[in-house]
Amino acid sequence: MILLEKKEYPHQVNEFRKYLYHIQGKSTNTVESYSYDLYLLFQFLVDYKGINKEASPLEDLSFIEADFIQDICLNDFYAFLNYCKGELSNKNATTARKVSAIRAFFKYLYRKAKMLNHDPAEELEIPKIERRLPVHLNQYDAQYFLDSVEGRNKERNQCIVALFLNCGLRLSELCGLNLNSIKRDSIYVVGKGNKEREVYLNDVAQNYLEKYLEIRKGMEVKSKALFLSERKQRISPRTTEHMIKRLIDNCGLNEKISPHKLRHTFATLLYKNGVDIRSIQALLGHERLTTTQIYTHTDNEILKEAVNTSPLTF
Repeated sequence: MILLEKKEYPHQVNEFRKYLYHIQGKSTNTVESYSYDLYLLFQFLVDYKGINKEASPLEDLSFIEADFIQDICLNDFYAFLNYCKGELSNKNATTARKVSAIRAFFKYLYRKAKMLNHDPAEELEIPKIERRLPVHLNQYDAQYFLDSVEGRNKERNQCIVALFLNCGLRLSELCGLNLNSIKRDSIYVVGKGNKEREVYLNDVAQNYLEKYLEIRKGMEVKSKALFLSERKQRISPRTTEHMIKRLIDNCGLNEKISPHKLRHTFATLLYKNGVDIRSIQALLGHERLTTTQIYTHTDNEILKEAVNTSPLTF
């Protein structure tokens, strides 16, 4: 369960955490990411404004009062973002998240908490993020990867890979599955913003799930989690990531494949096989269609073939 108050955070940030989690229904990851970005902002501003007389950044920022926040202006945000880009080597995607956190926080202080008489972050712009084509396995490598899973915990690992490839689950969604999440030919997952959605299982996913359940239901453990670690506790995202990397290395695929890349594989192969983008959006649990539209990129092999059919290739 999320700890909504952290003693080293300013009081206003802790109140914002509660607002994000209880009122806006944001996921634990979003709450932690946003509040940590704000913690870094205040840590920087305490130094930048000469309040910290120590050689190293202050860790306990609980002393920050309303008057300190009310004095923050747009130029302070620019200074912080320059620091993040120069000293922390943040890329545009990381900077964009920090800007989103700052804008959401000061909008909350202005409109909800009524602590400010204006919003200093209103004109703070989000940097442009270069859209990269999603990395994915082709159909043959995806099938080879699934078929090549062997070794300890084979049934569990096969089931996990099958769910990533055939259902497009997020890593957090898979690790959060419980035994009672399974409903015949579908599973119920909790996605971003704690939103629940039903994910249908195809024959392949059902087959691997049934094989694993024969083993899982025989385990005498109290945990309700579907996937268990070696210690018979809910499998963690990090353990799952390491497992996928090890399996990729073992089967000889020269690819940097993570659980999220397997999700990309699911979506890309659906699109290439004629599934409409709206259906893919629903299957992935995307709130915005624009997020899904990255999968409409044209395959490089198709582009090569198109160039070679030019009548001027002589």
